[in-house]
Amino acid sequence: MITILGPTAVGKTRISAMIAARMDAEIISADSRQVFRGMDLGTGKDLQDYFVDGSFIPYHLIDIRQPGEGGVIGDDPPKANLLPAFVIYAKA
Repeated sequence: MITILGPTAVGKTRISAMIAARMDAEIISADSRQVFRGMDLGTGKDLQDYFVDGSFIPYHLIDIRQPGEGGVIGDDPPKANLLPAFVIYAKA
């Protein structure tokens, strides 16, 4: 498993997608704001970055909750350890 961490707007999404493409892997986003639907501006949901060389890189935990719903970390114990910005995992 590879973990990508860094400050806002440094290209974590793009580099994660490029690494995942080379590894035939998928991405788990653990961004506390990207979990919410309809909050694309200001949250850095660079969804176009999940296309690398014409191929879509699957991602998880983006757009999974409505604003006002609880967050992922406290509500879902199996996901509680997903604290980094991005985790790349190989397909089984």
